[in-house]
Parts: sequence; C-alpha cells; structure tokens
Amino acid sequence: GKRRDHNYFENWARDMGMKTYDRFRGDPNGDILIADSFNLIDDPPSDRGYKKFYRTGFCIYRDRAWIASSDTYHPGEHSDHTFAGKQKARTDEALKQARDYLAQFVEHNLFNPNDTRAFDESLH
Repeated sequence: GKRRDHNYFENWARDMGMKTYDRFRGDPNGDILIADSFNLIDDPPSDRGYKKFYRTGFCIYRDRAWIASSDTYHPGEHSDHTFAGKQKARTDEALKQARDYLAQFVEHNLFNPNDTRAFDESLH
C-alpha cells in the first residue's frame, strides 16, 4: 500500500542519527512535523525520492522550520540552539513552503499532521 510500514520510519530515524525513536516521539507537545526533501517538490513520490528524504528533511517544530540533515540533526533537543550549523527559517514564506511539502505526505497517506497520533502510531 501507499502507507509506509514502521521499517521506513525506523530506517529514516537511524539515517537521521537518532538512537531510538522514543527520543523523537518524546516531545510533550507532539507537534514535530517532518516534511520531505526540497528535491521532492519536482519529483513524484518514489523510492528514489524517499531516499533523498533519508539524507535531508524539512523539520517543522512549532513556529520554526529547519532544513535537517543527517550529520547535524540532534534528536530530542528543540531549543533555538538545536539546529546550529543548518539553515534556520522563521519567515512565513519558509513555513508555508514547509507545510506545502508536508501536504504532499498527507496526500499520499503517510500521516495526518492534524492528528499527532498518526505519526507516533506508525512507529509501532
């Protein structure tokens, strides 16, 4: 089916440098949203495209957005200092872009950003 199984997220978490996804899921507000690689905007969803996502992702956390890459992402830390060394984007346009990418995931049933349980449950 179109929905990825837990191995997809497990492999993604490992490639993003996460030791466990408990740290990733552990945000008390449950409002971390991950959208796809910038490169995917010009590509249809495909295995080739999703492999790009393993290396570079777009992270929305509350009102902030970052480009997160596997060599600099630190799971479980969400202060302003978390993503040092990456491009930070705080503008409305950047957040709009990020949510547009996220909408591609929703369209393909990967998870529902309005239901914070959807991403969490996909990891089990």
